[in-house]
Amino acid sequence: MRNVYILGAGASEGAGLPLMSNFLERAKDLTGIRKEPFFRWGYDILNKDREKFLNSLAWYFQYKWMRRAKIERTEDGKVIKVSFGKKWLSLILNNERVELNFENGRTGKFIAKKENGELNIYKWDDFDDIWEYINVHKLENFNIEDIFGYLEMKIDINSLDSDKNEDVHIRNLVLELIEKVIKWSYDYSDEEKVSKYSMLLEKFVKKLKNDTIISFNYDVLIDDCLDKNGLSPDYGATFENKESSKSDIQLIKLHGSLNWKICPECKKPIRLNYDYLTERRSKSATKTEYDVNDLLSNILTICPKKHNRSYMIENTLIAPPSYIKNVPHFREVINELRKSASEKLKIAEKIIFIGYSLPQTDTYFKYLLLSSLPEKEFSVEVVDPNPQNIAGRYFETFKKNDISFRAMKFEDYIPSIPE
Repeated sequence: MRNVYILGAGASEGAGLPLMSNFLERAKDLTGIRKEPFFRWGYDILNKDREKFLNSLAWYFQYKWMRRAKIERTEDGKVIKVSFGKKWLSLILNNERVELNFENGRTGKFIAKKENGELNIYKWDDFDDIWEYINVHKLENFNIEDIFGYLEMKIDINSLDSDKNEDVHIRNLVLELIEKVIKWSYDYSDEEKVSKYSMLLEKFVKKLKNDTIISFNYDVLIDDCLDKNGLSPDYGATFENKESSKSDIQLIKLHGSLNWKICPECKKPIRLNYDYLTERRSKSATKTEYDVNDLLSNILTICPKKHNRSYMIENTLIAPPSYIKNVPHFREVINELRKSASEKLKIAEKIIFIGYSLPQTDTYFKYLLLSSLPEKEFSVEVVDPNPQNIAGRYFETFKKNDISFRAMKFEDYIPSIPE
């Protein structure tokens, strides 16, 4: 039987990866875990902690004068002023923020958090721009794909407006956040849980016989599992540095993959190996250690045209549904992927959806699916822990009354797949 397995985020949840519905919540947790306090507002900065405080500021702002600066603090403890001659910096505590003002007009901010009786001060990083944007634009109830749709609409509408720069900045940060959170989620997952999931995944790929996987997931767990079992994945698309792999199993990733990059010079798609994405690292590893390891791995893959540059995060070919139309260098790849997916769907005898909710944001796939349904009789099976929440979408899409729903997770479904 020719099966087409269609995998959503629920299929990777067993390895500790987030669903789209809880992605932002997980992202906040993980970005918070990976931060260390910059300093404590309760430091005795006028006496014993003075040198430590000034050295931290000098290192962060790269101003040598701060090491020899004078420190003043208001009686209410809400303002700290650091000065040396005509140069100065004021730090003003304002609820959950510390506002920074320099004599030259430069401004900035830190984050203030009350933790275990201490007021800890954290550096503001790029990802904090995302949380602020979500708060200002009242997007707290949006999931990650809804936020992408919102950003893309604003970018389209404000194409000639200066505000577009902020929207593009946030969109690019969200792309980077997606890549980081998937990797960090895997690293922070329970080892026993990940090991059990990996063994089940291996059983799954060994049961595939001339079958096709269409995945909407950016992670490379299945890619890596196929590869380790001698089934190099055939992505159904062309990459500059890899010969097309014609294995018995196609893995078509319609929204891209963390190991797909674009050469920043020739703009051609490149495939990386999976090692730096599937190797679990110590939970104590710092953000810098992760970035250096990722960078080294990326440098090792060189564009065939000898463009000796690293393939950085902003060049990763991942694209939530609403973003696909706006990624010029992804269009060639996505067109190949759609064609490959359509060809496999047309000859399918059974289509199995696993952990995929048929979200309204993914109209691209809905129309691809409807235009590629087999002409002969085929069956539809939906595997989801809570099928009652999504059944209506499937009945509406397929206009079939005989859809089979299996109320279970992917891991529980695998043993029931025939050998």
